[in-house]
Amino acid sequence: MSPNEAAAVLQDIQTAGRAIRHATGADRINYAILGNEIPHVHAHLIPRFGKGELLPTRPPWEDPRPFGELREGAARDWVRRIGDAIETISS
Repeated sequence: MSPNEAAAVLQDIQTAGRAIRHATGADRINYAILGNEIPHVHAHLIPRFGKGELLPTRPPWEDPRPFGELREGAARDWVRRIGDAIETISS
């Protein structure tokens, strides 16, 4: 990846993080940027809610609570909310 491509990817990740924080009301966002198995880059953007978390100062993957399933249509709702937030923060 060229320096310009890397800068563009990081700028997109930053925009997505700001939009996720705006859409969720998170206190902060954890970023994990990986690409360790095959040549690629991907990022995990994890909204964090300090007061509602069991281990607010630990990495999110150390949260001992079991994963739950989203209610019907929740993923579409989040995609819409985050998309709306990108439009808001980009204008």
